[in-house]
This record gives sequence, C-alpha cells and structure tokens, in this order.
Amino acid sequence: MFQNIEGVVNNGQPYGKTKIKKLSIFANVFELRNIAIYVISFMVSLIGLGGELSPFSISIFAACFANSIPLLGVAIVSVIGSSIKYGVTGALSYMLTALVMIATFFIIKPKYNEEERNEKVKVSKNVFIASFLVQFAKTMMAGFTIYDLLVGITFSVVAVVFYKIFVNSLIVLHKFFTEEETAMNYTYIVQCADGTLYTGWTNCLARRMKAHNEGKAGAKYTRAKRPVKLMYYEGFSTKEEAMSREYRIKQLTREKKLELMKF
Repeated sequence: MFQNIEGVVNNGQPYGKTKIKKLSIFANVFELRNIAIYVISFMVSLIGLGGELSPFSISIFAACFANSIPLLGVAIVSVIGSSIKYGVTGALSYMLTALVMIATFFIIKPKYNEEERNEKVKVSKNVFIASFLVQFAKTMMAGFTIYDLLVGITFSVVAVVFYKIFVNSLIVLHKFFTEEETAMNYTYIVQCADGTLYTGWTNCLARRMKAHNEGKAGAKYTRAKRPVKLMYYEGFSTKEEAMSREYRIKQLTREKKLELMKF
C-alpha cells in the first residue's frame, strides 16, 4: 500500500501537464499553517558555515518554492535572520541569491516527475546555479583565489543537499498543519479476488474498503470480485483533484497501473 504525499505544486492541474504558471510569492502569506515554516526559515538563517550567508536559508527557500509555500513570508524572515547574523551584507547576499534563483526558474525550467505517482518539482539544479553564481561573483569582486572558489562550490553543494532534506520535511510539516483544516480525498487502486484492478476515489479509505468488501455500497464491478485489497492510494485536498486523478489512472493500461503501484 502506498501513499502519495502530494507536493502541491500542481495546483489541481492534470498530471503530466503541470506547468509553472506563477510563483507562490504572495498567496496565503498569513495563513496559520505557514507560520511554523517561517519560524524554521528564520532559525536556519541564523545557522552558518562561515562566510556571509547561511546555505540552509537558500535551501529552505527553494524547498518552499517546490512545495508552493509562500516565498514572500519566507524571504522576509530570512532577510531579518541574515541581517541579525551577518549584518547588511548577509541580508543583501540572501536577497541577491533568492532573486537569481527566481530568475533561473524562468530560464532553466524546473522539471517535474512525469510519472503518474508524484509531480514534486525538482529544482536542485537551480539551487546550485544560483548559489554558485552569487558566491563566484563575490569571489571575483574580492579578488579571485582557488580557496574562495572551493568555498563557493562547497556552499552550493551544501545548499543542494539540504534542499533535498527540506523539500520532503516541509511536505510532512505542512501537511500536519493542513490536515485539521482540509478534509482529504483519495484516489485509490484495489486488486480484486480475480486479480483485476479497480480504480476509484473516496474521502474515507477505511469506509470505502469496508463497503467494497461487504458488497453493499461499493462499485458494481467489485461486488462479484470480493474480497478486494487496497494496493495504492494518493491524497488530495479537493474532490475535483481526486476525481481528475481517478479518470487519468483509468486511462492507463494494466501494465502502466502495475508500474505505478511499484512506487
């Protein structure tokens, strides 16, 4: 049984066709569920490895983009934290790196996983390029040395590594604060007693599986093919997303569905 914790970057768009239409810069800035993210962003901006900027603050900025968490709130608290830790230079370095990264989102399009399971945006390349360009520019202005170049490369690698950590951690944290506000809807695949697969959607997996196996309120297809076994499911915040996903999975061949269930 699998759960797909949705990276909310698709905003309800059909899978495989998601595009970045707008950055989540201003949307839902003051929602309570984002406050914890802002607190974490502020704290990591105070953690440095030397130099004039925390690579972790860049990592969490990118992770927030990947999870559609408002960038404005994250940027504000990170600028404040950077200025406290490193002074005006640190705040300027952070803002410049963030701006360069946003620019790379338009120049180097972040990639999505085109498989059916997950559409989490991949921006590791953008994180490295933005971090390295700013660090390299600072090195050239201060007088180029091999040591400073290696420091810049190390900074960029650390930013990428912690982006990968934050991008998954923030999904869990954001989901924790969202679950009480938003009822979950699910698209699921069950395997019937005869080995065939059935795809449906529900807002309560336990109740739906019970209905399928009791043959009372489940789908007609499964009533004569009991018992059924839940093999795969994905969670969504809206019924429309779950129904859209159900339709797309039903268009897949059996082989594609089995491949999907391997994730």
